[in-house]
Amino acid sequence: MKLDEESLSGFDKFDLILDRCLRTCEALIVVLIVLLVAIVIGSEIYWIISADPASPRQGRFVEVLKTLNDNWKVGLVLLIPLFYRAIRAFLERVEEFGGMKASPRKMKTSDPNKPEREE
Repeated sequence: MKLDEESLSGFDKFDLILDRCLRTCEALIVVLIVLLVAIVIGSEIYWIISADPASPRQGRFVEVLKTLNDNWKVGLVLLIPLFYRAIRAFLERVEEFGGMKASPRKMKTSDPNKPEREE
């Protein structure tokens, strides 16, 4: 079912615009991170291969591995924007399954067929 943008209220339109911006920004961030990682990996491989004798090549390879070992936490920070939407959807499903999702409160109405209790 497609929603008409004209039939939406102001807050719903604002929510729809923010959702579109979020999707666009997520896609751009993912593409930029993938390009950056590919460039870094390519430059490191080229730097290792470009050494003429075999001994500096091994030393460069060891240096690259040491750098990766020292900075592995940066990879975890980069994974957050890559999987944000998937993690958020998973947590929403867990909330629904566990009954933790807040449901709208019902207004108390007096039922004309149900007698009121006297105290």
